[in-house]
Amino acid sequence: MTRLRVCDSATPLKLSDSAPIEGFNTGTAFAKIVNVEANMNRKELSHSNPSPNTRDDDVQQAEAIRRAAEHSRAVAEHSRAGAEAKRDRAERERTTSEASRQTSEVERCAAEEQRRTAEEIRQAAKETQAAAEDLRAAAEEAKEVLEEAKQAQ
Repeated sequence: MTRLRVCDSATPLKLSDSAPIEGFNTGTAFAKIVNVEANMNRKELSHSNPSPNTRDDDVQQAEAIRRAAEHSRAVAEHSRAGAEAKRDRAERERTTSEASRQTSEVERCAAEEQRRTAEEIRQAAKETQAAAEDLRAAAEEAKEVLEEAKQAQ
């Protein structure tokens, strides 16, 4: 017969009495299962006349199993909620990153357009300066021709 003794967090335990449940955090106030004893003696396996202590042990064992299952469900739900929150954060970060990338692309395009415009203005200024120099030279030439014409009269 398998016997389980269950105690709650108000009952002091010795560390050597604790038998942690695999997958559970043993530091919680969750009831700890202690002194798991398995006696495979066939004489004690008689089900025909179970004693009241055996019934109490069975009730305690069933309660411990129910609590362990409830705790397991709660841990799984907490884990699922954490994973969902992590997915949500990752999606928000991805969306933010994409928005930032698009903004950077728009800014890069604007800067490229400004560079092209500045280059066109520089080129136009260079052409205007060359035309002004040509005009100045033509004006000087015309002035010289006028002065020669005056002197020739």
